[in-house]
Amino acid sequence: MKEVCYTACMETDIEKNLTALAEKSYSSGIARCTDFLSASEMTVYETCKTRLSYASPRAYGGYEGAERQVVRFGEGKFPVVCLKIEPINAKFSDKLTHRDFLGSVLNLGLDRSVIGDIIVKDNTGDLFCLERMEPFILQNLTRVAHTSVVASKYEGEVSEVCETEQMTCTVSSLRADCLACAVFHVSRGDAEKAAENGFLLVNGRQIKPSFVCKEGYVLTLRGKGKFCFLEERGMTKKERHTILALKYR
Repeated sequence: MKEVCYTACMETDIEKNLTALAEKSYSSGIARCTDFLSASEMTVYETCKTRLSYASPRAYGGYEGAERQVVRFGEGKFPVVCLKIEPINAKFSDKLTHRDFLGSVLNLGLDRSVIGDIIVKDNTGDLFCLERMEPFILQNLTRVAHTSVVASKYEGEVSEVCETEQMTCTVSSLRADCLACAVFHVSRGDAEKAAENGFLLVNGRQIKPSFVCKEGYVLTLRGKGKFCFLEERGMTKKERHTILALKYR
């Protein structure tokens, strides 16, 4: 009972904060932004987005399909930047994980809300953060785990940060758990359990295993990755759906 009450209070506080920002933006004509919202907080945003539509809300996390996102009310620039964190000497670097990068950043004394997604590839971390935190991180982040690193601002198009892979799969239905099974090669039971525990997200929102996805939806399975359900390409002779997915690597 206490856990339920806590969650309800948390959601109420988030909704109040969103409402206050929307009203300030609408009355002043100046864009107002939240910090990065978690998946559960984004679920709250989705429930009240229509009610706050008068303030032109929009969410963005630095790239298409981001899990953690900043909500902006009004027109203006999103205060989100991408930093590249890479070993100074790749030859002697540890094998670095998402947990390593996140832990090192938070050990600088930063709050999780100023940090967005972290994409790890080739032992390099692409870290999304609030623009105001850029100078601090560039100056102070010198180690990840036991590896000396250097941080720099990502100069390319943000869309280039994520490597993708198109894949064709067949699924019994367009339920979220079925799509996750096919793309990530996990069992149906594991996918259902992940959804029930809030680890399977659709467009950043926690969903039920039976949630039916539409083309363009982005699914995230914690610990496995994320993908975009691009399109349905018809039915097989065994009456299974053929789908095209874009998997983020």
